[in-house]
Amino acid sequence: MLFLTACDDNPTGVGVDVGDDPLQGGEPVTVSLTPTSLNVERRAPVTGAVAGNLPERFFAGRVDDPLVGTTEAQGFLNLFQPIEELSGSLYNDPLTDVSLRLAPISVYGDTTSTVTMALYDMPAPWDGAGARSDTTLAEGEQILTFELDPTDEETLVPLPRTWINENEPVLRDTTGGGEAFLDAFAGFRIAPASGNAAIGFNRNDTSLRVATSTDTTNFNGRVSLTTLERTPSDALPDDRALVQGGFANALTFTYDFDAPPLDTLRGTPVNRAEFVLPVDTTLWADSTPDGFARPTPDSYSFTGTSTDGDQTVTLSSNLTPFNEGLRFTGDTPVRIFEEGFLRESAFSEFVITPNATESGTSNEISLDVALFHRLPIDPTASDTEGPRATVTVTPY
Repeated sequence: MLFLTACDDNPTGVGVDVGDDPLQGGEPVTVSLTPTSLNVERRAPVTGAVAGNLPERFFAGRVDDPLVGTTEAQGFLNLFQPIEELSGSLYNDPLTDVSLRLAPISVYGDTTSTVTMALYDMPAPWDGAGARSDTTLAEGEQILTFELDPTDEETLVPLPRTWINENEPVLRDTTGGGEAFLDAFAGFRIAPASGNAAIGFNRNDTSLRVATSTDTTNFNGRVSLTTLERTPSDALPDDRALVQGGFANALTFTYDFDAPPLDTLRGTPVNRAEFVLPVDTTLWADSTPDGFARPTPDSYSFTGTSTDGDQTVTLSSNLTPFNEGLRFTGDTPVRIFEEGFLRESAFSEFVITPNATESGTSNEISLDVALFHRLPIDPTASDTEGPRATVTVTPY
């Protein structure tokens, strides 16, 4: 039986045992149930899109995070040609300046120092729509290097005179309603050269500013892509699970209702239930240098995979974290365990995925990081800090 009900995402406290003899006597009792398995899923997410589609963000830079490891991002950008504005001075007079306008919107890494980026020509047209973070594109010639302060609202990168002279005919070629420009101009690649930060930009706020002595126009962002590589840190303990946006990391866990101890609760009515997924705030704080920004997700999506594996159902699209982790409570967890105890469970696996924005936009891209507890390595260890479901039941 597949249920689809409104979700209650408001976190509350866990239940309290009120029965003297657990699982007997018809009195409510609260049990803590450890997941049967818990893993981190890794795959290459979609990081490329054309205007009007998500993701709108792209990243460039390299950051060595003592907790996460090394993350390297390269950003790719191509542009719209403003055909209607290419008239008069902009069509006939010599170009006096061409600058790439970048407006940082996020930073992961050192916020106290500038980073150096390298700007490259793209050698051939490329399709970023639906492209993933492990995409490989041909490399073009380097144009220049430039410094960028992660805290600046805007950076203008003037392109050299040689580049302007070489590309001026292409920028002004409106043949075929802009088709000639699309065929001849392939855009840019922005890659890290030095520094310890990855910078996020919005494609819609990025442009190539083209000017004559009397007029200026902008070639706005049309398509963007981020490619990502990460080398994990050896400092991450085995009992912690690192989830990072941009790498489609997701926390996946299962409950086997046919195995102990869940099989002992067959048919038991459920009064209340919540999922609890703690994060490690101590290791997080100890491994964060001064002036180092490591963004955390504002919200998470909680999904269930159907028992036949053919359907994924969003159980909560905007699960907000509290200081010590995530709690998902309300009618939906109750029904999950009720149906599980009746052997009518609709789901075989549950997935926690970080969203990139406060509005719960899961198709955006971020480099946000969360550090969750794994299952206890020692089966006899206390599970009070580990991932669990807290379920209040009334045994027969």
